[in-house]
Amino acid sequence: MSKFIRKLKDGTIKQVNPFTATEVWTVPERASRPILNIPHQEIQLIEQREREDHCSFCDASKLETPPERSRLILKDGKYHLSKYVLPEEIRKNSAEFRRIANLFEIVSFDYWKKNYGLKLSSAQKKWKKAYLSNRAGVRHVKDILRYKFRRQGKAEEWIGRNLSFNWEELASSFFGGSHELILSKRHYTENACFTNELASSGELTPAEHFQYIKFTLHAICDIYKNNPYAVYTSVFQNWLPEAGASFNHLHKQIVGLDEWGITLRKIIKLIAKKPDAFNEYFLNFVIQEDLIIAENQNAVCFSSFGERFPTIAILSKSKKVLPWELTQGELKDFSDLLHAIHAALGAEAPTNEEWFFTPRNSKVKFPWYTLIKWRLNNPAGFEGNTDIYLNTLDPYSLKEQIVSKLFDLRKKGSIADYQIGSECQTEKNALKYRN
Repeated sequence: MSKFIRKLKDGTIKQVNPFTATEVWTVPERASRPILNIPHQEIQLIEQREREDHCSFCDASKLETPPERSRLILKDGKYHLSKYVLPEEIRKNSAEFRRIANLFEIVSFDYWKKNYGLKLSSAQKKWKKAYLSNRAGVRHVKDILRYKFRRQGKAEEWIGRNLSFNWEELASSFFGGSHELILSKRHYTENACFTNELASSGELTPAEHFQYIKFTLHAICDIYKNNPYAVYTSVFQNWLPEAGASFNHLHKQIVGLDEWGITLRKIIKLIAKKPDAFNEYFLNFVIQEDLIIAENQNAVCFSSFGERFPTIAILSKSKKVLPWELTQGELKDFSDLLHAIHAALGAEAPTNEEWFFTPRNSKVKFPWYTLIKWRLNNPAGFEGNTDIYLNTLDPYSLKEQIVSKLFDLRKKGSIADYQIGSECQTEKNALKYRN
């Protein structure tokens, strides 16, 4: 009987996550029950338009979101990064990816300002001044503030007063906040006809997904550069409403934090006691349990265990523990596996993508890894009063499903080429973060 997974005679599989101590059961009777509470939207024809404007994140709706902190443009086969976009540049061309402030921040600019005395950096001040010296920029910022205040339930009198006297200060979060969105260009796939043909992570090409990851890392580094009080950034992606997404438009979120959170504290506490825990408790264990899904030179992917939802983990093998310090080859390998899992799950699967990496004020190091959680089930009353979670799909069945899909996708040329399932010859202790 293994250390973290127990298989009982009736088919029940009990699991414990070594890093979070989460207890999970997969019970045969529950695994076969119908899932009736997942909303199914009626598939409709898409109204064809020259530029997409299906939601506020779309290409034709740029003035419905805050000013762009940066954008990634594809021209003549090459990607070009443009920072601190000005009003006259907004409609000039279409960006593959755009970076903006989150209009409804989890950790607000006001939080950093009042608790730490944070101010806009010189570069941010310069951008703000240039943006608001333009009539179109002033109109854009005031329109976004007005929309935000109305959604917050502010009285029209309050809105009018603040837009007359205090609007420039209230707009500072657009230019210097630490909660950002990375928006992809497309709402639907190219040449899509129906509303279920959404442009998810898996619908990007491997090359496009690599740029998506690189652009996200650029944003993390910029938050750290401009906010010395942020010790960690939470990076996540919610896909579809069942996973918490506000829009069915591909985007990542990055939130600067002044503390680690309980999950990271647990991980770092364990690593402090057992430095090789990620090799021993994670990689070596899943090799033993035959849960490896795919592998390439610099990353490995497997079906995780002790998770509230069916979960796939992607781990970097690099000696570098911070994702922005990886070589281009190491980063590409990680991106390829992450992209492939999204492609295997498909655009209609609600998922959460969560990143984990070493906080910048931590002496304890651990490898960069990402979890993709498939939101098949909703924790309910039993979980609340027992802290035992029911996951309807066990790690072994999840691996079989994903491996089968990956072989099909590789045959079609939709994903990068690497070892899948039985082809993998993963070496124990392959994670090099301690070297």
